[in-house]
Amino acid sequence: DLPRSSPRFSSELLGQLMLVMSGQDDLLETHQDDSSWLGGSFGVELGQDGPKGSASFDRKMELENLMQDIITQQEQELGPDDPKTLTSLSNLAMLYEDLRRYDEAVPMFRTIYERNERSKGSGAVSTLAALSSLARCLQGSNQLEEAESLFRQALAGFEEATGPTEPQFMDCVEHLADLLEEMGRDDEASSVRSKI
Repeated sequence: DLPRSSPRFSSELLGQLMLVMSGQDDLLETHQDDSSWLGGSFGVELGQDGPKGSASFDRKMELENLMQDIITQQEQELGPDDPKTLTSLSNLAMLYEDLRRYDEAVPMFRTIYERNERSKGSGAVSTLAALSSLARCLQGSNQLEEAESLFRQALAGFEEATGPTEPQFMDCVEHLADLLEEMGRDDEASSVRSKI
């Protein structure tokens, strides 16, 4: 085992995490002693539409402790607002969301949003993406009114920051329209979709 202070410790764990989350467990032995394919970076973006949901429930539970260790190390070495720390925190929040552990996911997404807002400002794309992720998680936990409000806030921010042709804007439009349909407001959903 590598000492926890070693940068390779984080890279190796993240490499294993990526393989498991992408359903490629069979490659674990191949990469166990070689983390260079990860580029030695601390943060790995799993993505909202990435390999979520492909690993078994039990395996995801095992990964939780690994991810928490990585986040603790990153917060100490890089700081709580570092982009790599926030990426890892976001990955853990997505894992909680995927496991439907909303009581843990929602506060974590709030923290990510607040840290992004503090370090980058309310109009930064990463802050707006964090706000949209929080809204999506609130939607999953059936807190629909707050989710709608946050989606609308993120959408207005994306429209100003990126314009209507950027993927973040279009994703936010789709998420808001889906929420409105879930709430039985199909006409509003169609109107929102007409923005893209």
